[in-house]
Amino acid sequence: MLRLRGKVLDSISILDDALKINPKSALLYYEKGMIQLSIFQEDQAKLSFQKALSLDPSLELATLGLAELSIQRKEWNEAEVLLNKIPAKSKHHAQALQGLSRIARNRYQFDQAEKFISLAIDENPKLEAAYPELVDLYLMDEKDDRAISLVKRGLDVLPRSPFLKIAMARIYQFQGNIDKALSELEFVRKKFWTSS
Repeated sequence: MLRLRGKVLDSISILDDALKINPKSALLYYEKGMIQLSIFQEDQAKLSFQKALSLDPSLELATLGLAELSIQRKEWNEAEVLLNKIPAKSKHHAQALQGLSRIARNRYQFDQAEKFISLAIDENPKLEAAYPELVDLYLMDEKDDRAISLVKRGLDVLPRSPFLKIAMARIYQFQGNIDKALSELEFVRKKFWTSS
């Protein structure tokens, strides 16, 4: 884990060098903010996202980064305001809907969460992380048949997704079919996480 953190810190150092050459690059500040967010340097990430937006107020990725930070900090209202800034015609709107779903879920508004995450998948069927979130909501409501249909639909679009196979394993576990669940997990282990 320390080796990984060292590589992440090296990435920040590389971005800092790039920013010395191109200090007006909003995208570089956004990238730096995302790396900082991934290693829980929340205050630094916020500054990086804000700097990116000061250089390019239309950089929706930085707005989404700030929203993600607000969600991590459980600042639901602030995150909601930020996500609602992403227009419906934006290519990033599905990600905003996914964030709104997470907020609704944390507010125990499960029907609203399901609506948002369903819309996100409809808008962007390749939004891989959205599928397990909708599976969770379906299973909470004991809609395991809908969950299976969703995962199959996702696998049609993303056939190599280990996350969808893991979601299928969770459905089988929910149904009490431990053998099928273990089979899915074993497939993922062999296909994606076995070193060669």
